[in-house]
Amino acid sequence: MAAQTSPKYADVTSVANPILLKTLTEKYHRANVVWPIVLIQGDSIVSYLYERSKKNTINSSDDNRPQSSSGLGSHFIDYSSNPRLIIPTNALLKPFISSEFTCSYEYVVNSPYSTVDIDYAWRRGKRWKGIELTTFWMEFTNQGRAEDLISKLHRRPSWQGPEGPHGLRKIVEAAQDLELSLHMVCVNTLGKVSNQFKTNGNVYRFPLSPAQIDRLVQGAVPEKGVFSTFAEFLEWL
Repeated sequence: MAAQTSPKYADVTSVANPILLKTLTEKYHRANVVWPIVLIQGDSIVSYLYERSKKNTINSSDDNRPQSSSGLGSHFIDYSSNPRLIIPTNALLKPFISSEFTCSYEYVVNSPYSTVDIDYAWRRGKRWKGIELTTFWMEFTNQGRAEDLISKLHRRPSWQGPEGPHGLRKIVEAAQDLELSLHMVCVNTLGKVSNQFKTNGNVYRFPLSPAQIDRLVQGAVPEKGVFSTFAEFLEWL
């Protein structure tokens, strides 16, 4: 997998959206809402990390978490405690909690590893669900406009190159291993470079799978897509 890249604006990869987090924790209890980080070495997923830091406090040591069907381990890493903690302990992860780093991402960018993450995962009854968010500043004025914009996802720089949307494929691979029903949620933002959602706007969501990614790479409209208002999307969660 390609080397880890830096985000284009501050905190894009690490700060939970307060509206989504509030909705999920009120519906399902905070212990059932987690942020899984997928640790990758070479092209293989090697572990799942559940990180807590000053920037993101979703994860806790006593959370419920989805279990790997392939037997991969998971670790809680606490950057907010003193001393810092890895539970259960793992000598290979010890460099992650060096005092020079405030989160795992800062270590990973210059390491043999790479990471992707599932933006939000939550337990609903006995099943796990998750969403991968992607943002659009051009408005979804109607379903046709939303589908036209989403069919152009493959033109984004992160999808270019010989590996294509490799990060997204690893996210789907992880979701399948964690037996987690994963959707991509496309949301309008208030500006061109922003992570603030347009709450009076519209949303388009669809299930993610390897076949669905193949459709997107080809510039096709996703299958089983649902167009809704932002408020209706919150009700769906």
